[in-house]
Amino acid sequence: MEESSSIICPLQRHAHKNPDHLFIVSSGKIFTYGEADRLASAATQKIVNAGLRPGDRVGVVVFPTAEYIIFLLGLWRAGVVACLLSPQAPLAEIEQSLKDINAQFLFNDPSLSLEEDAAAAGSHLWKYAVDQDATIMFTSGSLARPKAVLHSYGNHYYSALGSNEHIAFASGDRWFLALPL
Repeated sequence: MEESSSIICPLQRHAHKNPDHLFIVSSGKIFTYGEADRLASAATQKIVNAGLRPGDRVGVVVFPTAEYIIFLLGLWRAGVVACLLSPQAPLAEIEQSLKDINAQFLFNDPSLSLEEDAAAAGSHLWKYAVDQDATIMFTSGSLARPKAVLHSYGNHYYSALGSNEHIAFASGDRWFLALPL
């Protein structure tokens, strides 16, 4: 049972119930819930081993892929705040954005190779505090300089729940993700 102040990782919950069900199908790559859960845990271990700590801010400047989504989940499990930046933005804008949010690290490796690590998977129950910082995204800046907007885990989770209430979506269905992450 979930407490009102925390969220059990939805990926982990689905991986436990249906490890062989499809999680992501993208560019010819297929990841099941079980694979994605193990890869996210391995990514979390790498992130922690790199010296990042909960609350640290990381600039993420890569084109979205299935691996990118799994890496983002690894950042969240480590408690790291992901600042999602467009790889198409001018370098000066990216540098200013990283400075504005006081980023401790920049991730811009387009290959984003994820490897399973049996030791990293373990049996840890991943929970997120609803008010914990999760992502920073910048406004378009159409009228002024882009502004950083901070989103909590609760913002993302309850937005998804609200969407699911109004859009019929069942196990086995696929969702076309057209918006940037």
